[in-house]
Amino acid sequence: MIEKMAKLSLLFHHSNKDAFLAELQRLGVFHIENFGVNQTAEITALGARIGRLAQTERFLRSEARSRADAEELPETEDELVALVGELRESLERSEGERERIAAELKRALRWGSFDPAKVAELESAGLGMRLYSSARSSVDRVKAKLAADDSYAFEEVLEELGTVYFVVVFRLEAGIPDIDAAEQRLPSASVESLRASEAARAAEAAKLREAVGRLAKRADFLAERVRVHQNRLAVLLAEASLTGEADGHVFVVSGWVPKRQLPGVEKFLDGQEVLYVARSPEREEKVPILLKNRPYSRLFEPVMRIFSLPNYKELDTTPFLAPFYTIFFGLCVADMAYGLILLAALFGALVVIKRKSARPLLYLGLMLAASVTLMGLFLNSFGGISVTSLFGEHSALADMVLFRDMNGAMFLAVALGVIQVTFGHVLRIFNEVKEHGPSGALGPTGIALLFLGGIVFLLELLGPGFKIGLFPVGSLGSAIPHPGDVALALAGLGLVLALFFGHPRSKVYVRPGLGLWELYELATGTIGDVLSYLRLFALGLAGGLLGEAMVKVALLVKGTAWWGYILMIIVLLLGSGINLAIGLLSAFVHSLRLTFVEFYKAIGFKGGGAEYSPFKLK
Repeated sequence: MIEKMAKLSLLFHHSNKDAFLAELQRLGVFHIENFGVNQTAEITALGARIGRLAQTERFLRSEARSRADAEELPETEDELVALVGELRESLERSEGERERIAAELKRALRWGSFDPAKVAELESAGLGMRLYSSARSSVDRVKAKLAADDSYAFEEVLEELGTVYFVVVFRLEAGIPDIDAAEQRLPSASVESLRASEAARAAEAAKLREAVGRLAKRADFLAERVRVHQNRLAVLLAEASLTGEADGHVFVVSGWVPKRQLPGVEKFLDGQEVLYVARSPEREEKVPILLKNRPYSRLFEPVMRIFSLPNYKELDTTPFLAPFYTIFFGLCVADMAYGLILLAALFGALVVIKRKSARPLLYLGLMLAASVTLMGLFLNSFGGISVTSLFGEHSALADMVLFRDMNGAMFLAVALGVIQVTFGHVLRIFNEVKEHGPSGALGPTGIALLFLGGIVFLLELLGPGFKIGLFPVGSLGSAIPHPGDVALALAGLGLVLALFFGHPRSKVYVRPGLGLWELYELATGTIGDVLSYLRLFALGLAGGLLGEAMVKVALLVKGTAWWGYILMIIVLLLGSGINLAIGLLSAFVHSLRLTFVEFYKAIGFKGGGAEYSPFKLK
């Protein structure tokens, strides 16, 4: 639900500016219009300082050490940032050098205990040496070519991922061999020397990390300084949003407060030296969005924000997408064993992770994991094995299996598409009423009636015996008296409304043409939209088949030896882990797609809302 907002315009004397803004910031509910639009040199400099301090604080916390050293630490933020910057630069340089040496050592180790001094000894004896690499398919030809001339000696050293590394020793007067192979750079130092250099750089980096770790005790100080500067920056941005009147003697500022908090704000303003006017938003004003949802719906606000906040004249889609997204996510994975694993992992994360900002996401994960578990049970899947065969046909769990064949799961996906798209068109009625008043609802009502008429006709066509899983869907049609007449009446009324009242702001003689075009787009697009929901069935089926394949492979590698059980467990863990990861990614992406494309198109969602961000102390 979107909170109702009230527009406030405030006027106060310039001599009272600082005191009033400080009180307004402490109140913490006034969303200032044009906040942050006007930038000054002071604002830019302070923003850059906050960025440096916050970055330094994050770095210190990432390098924190549990030490209790009593040495003197920098007291001012500038000294601390400068010292940390120097240490960080030295640490990055040392780490970069260590990584370079490690890469050089890895290359050198391909050639054994390589020593450049030995190469120099060969040259003094009139011999040269080159290092090469080539694909295995080309090595025999190179070897045969070199064997034809006794000036060259070939020695294979290593084969790695289909690439052969070999050495060619040759007489200097014969010259470097002309062969079809990539020449490798000679290592710059011996293996022993490179190992010693790598150890020295690692020790240097460890000392620098210790120095940074001791400074981490000042991270809280930096966090406090960031908070102070952010509050100061908010004041500067608020001042830049003021409009000067009467030659700068008075200032005017406009903004928004939640309507339910307006009485308290007015009481506060009555105690200040300020004039104010409160009013409701006008139709074309861009009003900030503050969401107020129940706990379950609130968990899905991060999902909704991926697309956009609704604008003030729209419905908040969060309560409506939440149950559909939960079901869709579960259907895309649909495995009871995977769901139980996810539940156990997320409950463990709730115990370990105490950060408040992360807990809503963990609760959302628990909700989706519970859906995966239930959908796996309903669709008869437990780690690639059917629930009925694993626990028995007459077990309590088997009695809860609702869909025992692929047809039931496929029809379920299509039915969910029909339900969500139709529901979206019903919600569009309320959206149009909010934006354009009652007259705007006639066209969407016609479309919704067409959908409902089509559903009634389809139920009659399928007959009373039609089932989706264990659900007797066909009996719904027989419960409607004269379903054919009802479907015809709904569709006829919907057609009239869509053709003649769908565009109330257009001329009367233009409306049928516009309505006919809209109906054409609807007819051609709806079938594709509904069939898009088959991806729920397809992804669940693919995951189940992969899980079943992993079980069969694990049983094949087990064999009869005792250590075969170890191989079986490894294959199961690795294969199931990959299958689960792919399933979760697919569930996240495709559930979003169905929500943001098919469902939002049916609703007529526009979005583009700006979040309510009050001027307050941090």
